[in-house]
Order: sequence, then C-alpha cells, then structure tokens
Amino acid sequence: MIKDKFKAALDEVQEFRSQLKDLQAAVHGLQGAINEAKGFADAVSKDIAKWQFKARPRLDRIQEIVNRLNKATK
Repeated sequence: MIKDKFKAALDEVQEFRSQLKDLQAAVHGLQGAINEAKGFADAVSKDIAKWQFKARPRLDRIQEIVNRLNKATK
C-alpha cells in the first residue's frame, strides 16, 4: 500500500517534470516569436514613417488645392 502510493507519487513527479520541460520549450518558442513580431512591428513602423514623410507634402498640396476650390465656389 505504501509502495503503491510512493510509486504513484513518483509517477506524478515524473509527469510534472515532463510537463515542465514542455512548458520551458513552449516559453522558449514564444520568446522567439515575440522577437520576430517585434522586428516585424519595427519594420512596419519605419515603413509608415517613410510613407508619411513622402506623402505629407502631396497631402498638403492637395489640401491647398481643395481650400482654393472652396474659396472659388463661395
């Protein structure tokens, strides 16, 4: 009876260790994915900044034209 309980406890400890190893592997994979996602997000932010820098003068010019047209129609 004590031997059976000890074996059951030992099996539970071994299962816990196995699950702990799986968890550590999953955490490691998640950290890698986070780093990749951060790199992607940084690249997207840079692309947005470039687009805004290039588009801003054009958008300002369009707004000037719209303002002139609005004044002309009044």
